[in-house]
Amino acid sequence: MSAAFYPAIYPFGETFFHEAVGRASDGRLIIDFIAKHLGLPFLSAYINSIGTTYRHGANFAAGSSTIMRQNKTIFEGGTPFTVDIQIVQFSNFKSRTGKFFTQENGSSYRKHFPKPEDFAKAIYTFDIGQNDIADVISKVGKEDSHVLISNIVEYFSTQIQSLHFYGARTFWIHNTGPIGCLPVAMPIHNAQNNQTQVAGYVDQNGCVNYQNDLAKEFNKKLKDKVVKLREQFLDTSFIYVDMFSAKYELISNANKSGVVAHNLLTNTSRNEIAAIARCNSPGPTTLGGPDTITSRSSSPPL
Repeated sequence: MSAAFYPAIYPFGETFFHEAVGRASDGRLIIDFIAKHLGLPFLSAYINSIGTTYRHGANFAAGSSTIMRQNKTIFEGGTPFTVDIQIVQFSNFKSRTGKFFTQENGSSYRKHFPKPEDFAKAIYTFDIGQNDIADVISKVGKEDSHVLISNIVEYFSTQIQSLHFYGARTFWIHNTGPIGCLPVAMPIHNAQNNQTQVAGYVDQNGCVNYQNDLAKEFNKKLKDKVVKLREQFLDTSFIYVDMFSAKYELISNANKSGVVAHNLLTNTSRNEIAAIARCNSPGPTTLGGPDTITSRSSSPPL
């Protein structure tokens, strides 16, 4: 989103880059750690035209992205770069860069782009879906959500198959995190229930149960769909990564790690903070250094 619209601002990027670099985090994203592990440079955003190289891949992801198409503007927290648009961008990228390797006058550009044969060898990483679940929660809450979640997973599967058509053969797919543990979870619950604290609505970590249940339902259906894709495309590797468990374990063991979980705030303060201060909005300051709290943002992703 920073490459297309408004740039990210400090304190994003403070712990690694020491400046905002287009990542909605205090430092690196998961894809950055994957790149480091593979000994590759960090990926440049597809639409970033200044000082970029795509020889080792490109990042088509964007903040606030969803699987389903949106009906809101960027001023309302939306983005035009839903997953289907990202795949269209990938298709254009592959088609246009391929010409540099077939045309004589394209030789000077080749060092900046993947070779045509590299696309089938690449790892295609997905971490998306939590904003879709947040939309389901805001629209229907815990009722009438099953069909919507099924539709989201089905549409995501369709997009994966489109990418397979364009030559992708290795998919690394994250499930979604515990959305009920985000700072914004409590205010949403309170707004939908007129501040009524329904018995059992939070777990031992202060996470909103039914919101996490929706995430678990999404993850189960996603995993089932990945199994079917493996059966359908025998020439392709599909890796399903359980991010929910990893993130929930971090929250559950926050104190042991020297980290302050969001649930240590009072219900009132959590409600007020998330209600008036989202990412980059003016208002209250952050609650401390990024190495001491589980989430500095009120909304997805965790």
